[in-house]
Amino acid sequence: MWRGLRLLAIASLLAAAAAATAFAAPLAVVRLPAHAAVTGPDILLGEIAVIESDDEELAQKLAQLSVGRAAIPGQSREVTVATVRVRMRQQSLPEKQIVIESETGAVAVATRSRTVAGAALAAVAEAAVLANGVPAGAGVDPAWAQADIVLTCSDPGPVTVADGELELAASRLIGSPPGPVVVSVDVLVNGALSRTVMLRCDTAVALDVLVTTAMVQRHEALGAGNVAVERREFTILPRQLLTPEALFGDGAAGMRATRSLPAGTVLTQAMVETMPVVLKGAPVQIVAEGANFFIAAPGVALEDGRPGDIIQVRNETSGQIIRARVAAADRVEVVF
Repeated sequence: MWRGLRLLAIASLLAAAAAATAFAAPLAVVRLPAHAAVTGPDILLGEIAVIESDDEELAQKLAQLSVGRAAIPGQSREVTVATVRVRMRQQSLPEKQIVIESETGAVAVATRSRTVAGAALAAVAEAAVLANGVPAGAGVDPAWAQADIVLTCSDPGPVTVADGELELAASRLIGSPPGPVVVSVDVLVNGALSRTVMLRCDTAVALDVLVTTAMVQRHEALGAGNVAVERREFTILPRQLLTPEALFGDGAAGMRATRSLPAGTVLTQAMVETMPVVLKGAPVQIVAEGANFFIAAPGVALEDGRPGDIIQVRNETSGQIIRARVAAADRVEVVF
């Protein structure tokens, strides 16, 4: 009998303790709205709920509690009361002493977003291509250093990213002007990479070049009468362009065509040669001299020649054909 009374007393005490616990003030109250918005990438309880607690440390832990990953920018996901309680238990928080109040039993959590215009991405790609310029190095015509790049970068359309401090940066270029160039443009939000967008830029280069304005015959002299400077765009790199300075610059040597050239031909170095000072069939003075002698005779050039060239000439007095070095327009020196 006494044993039964003792057990009854213990049960009464436990019941009283449970009742006291049940009616004790909660350590914290978490109020969940029907809708909330976050920046991501995690959903923190403090971003979607109002937290009330006299325990500042507990309140801070609840505010920093991650209750799931945020949806992609512009989308939303649901966070239930049950999910919040599971996350509290996982972090060893006193979940049973925390009251959660919810309007609907769940929160529709949207991820804040912003839109980056395609034109802004294209502008970054264009700036990167222009800054990179025309390739330089061995084998590249020096004339291209004066070229202007003409380009059009495709508009990829708007891109949606998380809301935050935005930065656009070109991280990689594949190819170089002229021709297609692919640019990788990174979209960074709050300093972290959010998206990488690939853009194609079609490029050409504009350059002042020499162009024939009329049909030019082989060995015809080149000048203002049959050549002009024109601005042309190129989608491939022609080699050894003849620069305007080479023909029309101060002190430029006279030039002639090495072959027939149709009107509209862009001149390259292979198409021209310096004008000879001695022309085939022209009269020349043949000179032979040494320490103690000087001999001169009339002759005829059998080849064109420039100063320093060795050509064949015919001695008009003896009829003999000899080799001589061109010294001037009307003078050659015998080569011994």
